[in-house]
Parts: sequence; C-alpha cells; structure tokens
Amino acid sequence: MTPSCSRTGFPEQIAKWKALKKSAQGWSKEAQEQLRSGYESADWMRRVTVPSRELTLFTRHLAVLLRAGVPLNQSLETLRKQCEHPKMAEVVWTLHELIEQGNSLSEAVGRFPRVFSALFKPVIMIGENSGSLVSNLHQLADWAEREERLRNKVIEAIRYPALVLLLGSLLTLGIFTWVLPPFLAMLQSLGPTLPWPTRALWWLTQALRTPGFWVCLLSLLSLGVVSWGSWTTNPKAVRQLWAIGLKIPGLAPILKVASLTRYSFAVGAMTEAGCDSRAVWLLSAQCSGNPLLIDHSKVLVKKILDGATVSQAMSSAKQHYGGYLIQFVVAAEESAKFPEMFRRLRTLQESELETTLDAFSKILEPLLLGFVGMVIAICLLSIFLPLYSHLSAL
Repeated sequence: MTPSCSRTGFPEQIAKWKALKKSAQGWSKEAQEQLRSGYESADWMRRVTVPSRELTLFTRHLAVLLRAGVPLNQSLETLRKQCEHPKMAEVVWTLHELIEQGNSLSEAVGRFPRVFSALFKPVIMIGENSGSLVSNLHQLADWAEREERLRNKVIEAIRYPALVLLLGSLLTLGIFTWVLPPFLAMLQSLGPTLPWPTRALWWLTQALRTPGFWVCLLSLLSLGVVSWGSWTTNPKAVRQLWAIGLKIPGLAPILKVASLTRYSFAVGAMTEAGCDSRAVWLLSAQCSGNPLLIDHSKVLVKKILDGATVSQAMSSAKQHYGGYLIQFVVAAEESAKFPEMFRRLRTLQESELETTLDAFSKILEPLLLGFVGMVIAICLLSIFLPLYSHLSAL
C-alpha cells in the first residue's frame, strides 16, 4: 500500500496560506479540507490538479537549483516555501516527503498523474540514470510552457465568439421574457386566429416565464455535465467524441493540428532525453491526447520491432499523422537527426495551428452573429405577420 504523507512540523506554510488567503477562504472545499487535515492520501495524489503555469515554474526553478548544485531534497524544500498556490505547495511538500522516504524523483512524480503528464516520469528517469537530469528538466519545462501556450491559443480563439454568443443569448432571453409578452398579448386581442410562428413564439415566452421550465432545463444540464464526465473517462466514448469532432469542418483541423503539435514536441523531447524507441512512440501518442494516435501507437511499435522504419509504419495510417509529418520522419531517418528535425516540425505545426485558430475564429464570429440576427428576425416576423393580416382586413 502506498504510504500517506503527514505534514508534521509544517506550521509556517499553513500560516503563510492563511495570511495569503484568509484561512484558504475562496479555495475549493477539497483544498480547505487538505489544509485543515495536513494529510495527503494516495487517492488525493491521483486526483489533484494544479495550473499549468505553476507546473512550469516548478520545473524550471527545480532545474535551476539543481544546476547550481543544491541537493534535490533541499531544492524541493526551498520551492515548497516559495509556493503561493496551496495545491502546488502541497504537491511539492509531498514530493519532498516521498523522496525522504527513499523514492526517486521519477517515482514520486509518477504518483501525481494529473499534475505531471506521461512525459515526465520516463524523461526524469532517463535523466537520473544518465546524469542529464538538469537538461531533461529544462526540456520538460519547455514542454509545460508550450502546453500552456497551446491552451491559451485555443482559449483566445474561442473567447470572443463565446462572448458574442453569451451576450446574444442574454439579449434574446431578455426580449423573450420582458419585451415580447406585452406585444403578444396585444396581438391575441386582435383576433382568435394567429399565424403559427406567432403561436409558437407565445408558447415559448410562456415557458420561459414558468419555473418548471427552468427546473427541467437545469436538470438536463446537470445530467449533461455528469454524462460528459463519464464520457471523458471512458476510452470508447472518447474515441467516438473524437470521431465526431473530426467530421465537423471548422473543428477538425484544430483537433488534428493541436494533437500533432503535442505529438511532435513529445517525440523530440523524449528522443533528445535518450528514451528508447518503444517508449518514445507510445508515450508521445499519450501526450498528444488523440485516442486514434494512442490506438495506432501499439501497431506502430509492433511494426518497428518487426523491422519496418518509422515512416513506413506511419504510412499505413497516413490519415492520422498527416503527409508532411511522415516526410519529416523520412528526413530524420536519413539524417539521423530526430530531435533537430522535430524541433523544426513543431515550429511549423505551431504556425499552422495559429493560422487555423485565427481562421476558425473569423468564421465562427459571423456565424454566431448570423444566428442571433436570425432569432431576432423570426421574432419580428412573428409580430408583424398578424399586424399585417389585421391591417389588410380593415
């Protein structure tokens, strides 16, 4: 059984957190409970997450301290005292305790699968065995920085369209709730028969003013959130979601280019760190987040072990890897410069991803504005139809 870690003699960090966040007020209940209990279980290690920026800073600072000759346990103690994020401080403190108990750094980071990606453990293990831990940590810090940059690019691309959609939805909801009901009541007084768009609009406005409608809507949303959580942890469901996403015109290139960018960076980092071929292709596929690449990685490794080159093994699934990635692999095989070729490849892919995200944002914005305009046009049509009929009958 994995031993738990207790926070004996750890009052100064608690005092610091209390001073920073007023006894952890504002943090999640789980974080407050961890702060009160002073106790990290194996289950907590498996579930805890930290912001990507905190992981990047920790990895980079740890590499700097080790390069300066500071021992590992003392480096972790120093970083633990500098942490201002409570969960990251808890993770660093637990790493320190695990190493004090005789675990290696690679074994310790492996206890936190949601903090340290699949790339961390093998790259750190290679560094521990070969004496290149500092340079490997810098590689991992670069990986974490690029992950954060990639995530920020995606968020930036969808931020403005999402804001437009939110404001449009609030505007439409306000029109349906407060503006339209008096007009529709007036239209009903004009005659017994209303056009079907006007009747449908009347039913919708009445539903929006009924508490039961909102209860049902919130129940469906809660069910959707729970179902989404179960889908994302089910490999079969994740494959289905990816298959659906790859059929959506605007979303498909983003998913593909983003996953291949992560894949290429992982391949380059692990190759430069000295990982063996089997680990490189299996773990790089996991780092990509693409279930199609993960599934094919086992086939890829089997073909390589049977004597095929990497480019030949990839060619059987060209739709997953893309043409120019395979061409870069061919060039890397001919020149025996995998890290250098994959550095160039990921730079090219990052530029492509940025262009794709810009194009997606520019396409999505007018579509959302058009949708909002269509809703307003339907509302106006529903109001003017009965008025026109009534005026024609006079």
